[in-house]
Amino acid sequence: MLNVKDLTIRLKHQAEPLVQGASFSIARGEMFCLVGESGSGKSLTALAVMGILDRGFEAPTGEVWLQSRSTPQNLLALDEPALERIRRSGCRAAAGRRICWRWTNRRWNGSEAIGSA
Repeated sequence: MLNVKDLTIRLKHQAEPLVQGASFSIARGEMFCLVGESGSGKSLTALAVMGILDRGFEAPTGEVWLQSRSTPQNLLALDEPALERIRRSGCRAAAGRRICWRWTNRRWNGSEAIGSA
């Protein structure tokens, strides 16, 4: 359903990337969690995948393939109106589904069940 290949994110006027070579796949119905230290690029990766990075960033490079009802589309190659149509249809499709945000200021060792604390 979503396949991210070699995603790289840079600030404008900065040579060193903030995220470099991120790659992952998420199948339909699969639960996915992006885990990392504070400042490791988790939020930037999510914003780039959704196409909503701030103007202070260069256009991300790599590929972000979304397979929906139609043929796969590379989101990084689409213009803003096409991205907006996908975002709106995705919001309707996700309505009523559960979303989990894991706070980074509390330690969690992975063996603890979510919601047990």
